[in-house]
Amino acid sequence: MSIRNVHKAHFKKVAEPVTALVAVEPIPTLNDPLRIWTKHPVKPCLFDLTPFRDGQMHLPNGSRGGPFSGRPELIGQLAPALRELTVTASDGTVRQVMSSLRNWWRLFDLMEKRSADAGNTLSVVKTVADLTDLHRQVAFESGMNRASFGPFARAVDVTRRALGLPPLHWIGPDEPEVRRHLPPFAKIKPIRDALKHSWYACLDRWERADQLIAGSIPQSVTESLQLANHLRLLDASKTSGKAWPDSDELYMGRSASHFYKQGYRLDTMLQQAFPDASDIRAAFHLCLVTTGWNPATFLSLNVDQPILQAHPRDESRYLLTGYKQRSKSYQITEGLFKCQRSAGVILRTLMQRTEPLRAQLRKAYLGQLKELDKLQAAGASQKLLDARRRVVIDLEQGLRSPWLFITPEKGITWLTGSTYQRLGNRGYLEQMISELNAKRSPNDQIPKINATDFRDAFAAFAYQQSGGMVLYVMRVLGHKRLSSTQRYLQNTLLNDESGRIFRIFNNSLWSEIKLHGRLDATVVAKWCRDGQVSVDERSRLEDYRNLKRSRIGVGCKSPTTPPRSVAPGFRADGKTLCSTQRCTLCLENAVVLPESLSGLAMRKAELLHLQSNMPTMAFSDTSFQEELHNTEIALLGFDAAAASLLVSEWQQRIASGQHRVIHLEVIRESPA
Repeated sequence: MSIRNVHKAHFKKVAEPVTALVAVEPIPTLNDPLRIWTKHPVKPCLFDLTPFRDGQMHLPNGSRGGPFSGRPELIGQLAPALRELTVTASDGTVRQVMSSLRNWWRLFDLMEKRSADAGNTLSVVKTVADLTDLHRQVAFESGMNRASFGPFARAVDVTRRALGLPPLHWIGPDEPEVRRHLPPFAKIKPIRDALKHSWYACLDRWERADQLIAGSIPQSVTESLQLANHLRLLDASKTSGKAWPDSDELYMGRSASHFYKQGYRLDTMLQQAFPDASDIRAAFHLCLVTTGWNPATFLSLNVDQPILQAHPRDESRYLLTGYKQRSKSYQITEGLFKCQRSAGVILRTLMQRTEPLRAQLRKAYLGQLKELDKLQAAGASQKLLDARRRVVIDLEQGLRSPWLFITPEKGITWLTGSTYQRLGNRGYLEQMISELNAKRSPNDQIPKINATDFRDAFAAFAYQQSGGMVLYVMRVLGHKRLSSTQRYLQNTLLNDESGRIFRIFNNSLWSEIKLHGRLDATVVAKWCRDGQVSVDERSRLEDYRNLKRSRIGVGCKSPTTPPRSVAPGFRADGKTLCSTQRCTLCLENAVVLPESLSGLAMRKAELLHLQSNMPTMAFSDTSFQEELHNTEIALLGFDAAAASLLVSEWQQRIASGQHRVIHLEVIRESPA
């Protein structure tokens, strides 16, 4: 059925908010069509459009931009389309749509104010019918980006179609050209090493704490204090039933000053038992470095799902599976169980260590869920219900997250998209790079890098390791489209490397022509790969090229003087070449080359043919048996499947008469 036949009479009253655009699964709308809870499977959130109806002249703390007036008719028309566009959206997408609407509302206010000041009569935007190309042009001139332009324009076109109006078909701003400035691998390696050392220090600290609890004798005053703090935490946990008790429960009925005078410290207790803010960020960023995954993929891992499994073919390895929500695809990486810095082992260690925290969160979640049911049954205010629902959703995310940690101020918390990059008031990587640069010379400083840059660096590394195979990079990054991979490869690291290779190629090309009067592709390739070609390497290349090839493609160091064991009747005159050419018997002069495979396969097929057509005793009295053995040894240097295939092809040629076997046997001499 065509959508043009759908009844749309309920859209005609543009002054009233519309509550439905198409048939979708009902969402709790809280008796207000402008307040919508999304149905995202992991990060549902409240999509509150009431500020666009009532206006927002006093912005909350931390808000960007300016105030804007309310437009109830316009947002009432757009609400069904916005609901349809965000029905399964995460909180990040909802924030982007809200930002888009705020920017457009401010733009309308600005245009109408300027028109009034100039004495013009620009019509006020009350409904989608009042929008014209002038608004699009002003949006362009104001520098509105694509992220702000798009959501509003899409909702407008959907609404206008539903109202029987022609869509605007506004073309948004172009995608900005992204140029990723990646430092060379030599500058990324210190960051990776620092993350690795931080994680190993965390593991050592936990291991020693467990040993002290198990009965190991403290080796210093510091260890004695650590043991005392850990025991105090265990006593408070046993009494309160919580893995991380509240401050009052840790004080055990005494004052905070008495607690600290006894040598107890919250941060010391924390470091002996659970990951702190620094530990969890070191683990998270180390996973990013070693896998090339997006931060969002790691943040969306669900401990209730089998994300970590043993490799089906090798029990010493694991498979780690994540889901990339943006592309709706799974990403898989593998590693060794014995490698403590690999992503799978890091996650397994964290999940085991934080299981008591997850049990405490589960109790809190069930309690909040019961409280929400009670509030709903009692008819509590919508504001209170919304606040309680947000708490429940947050706890659900925490229960799924493998990135639980403790802070003395907040207690149990976990990494999110807005917290994983920051530690205190500064960025986590920013602090780490600052500390590393303090120990490096001014000419060897590490440039600024973000967590998302690790994926670009991983793509560049995979590109170089694969010899420039874009399809390989596409596979390891888990991309569905080649264009996505190409965007990742558009970074300064690879562009500079390509420019360097071109300069070397250009210089070596003209240098070879000028100095040697010729263009040698092998020499130019060596220049591009290593940056130089030594005199010894040129000499070895010439020797290689001057080697005579026998009929089986094996090089010969002295084709005019074959050994007596190979050609007993040969008389050397300095000009006549070896006519026997049974090269695998000639250990003195034979040189097996990469191009010798076909000839060696041919000779093996010939020897097998002779073996099957000669009496066993006659075959053993010749040197054919030794030659066959040596030929098989020479073929071990090549791919086994390719060698076997070529031998079979030569045997078929011999059997069909396309190839004739030459009998050049040597009779073994009897011992004296």
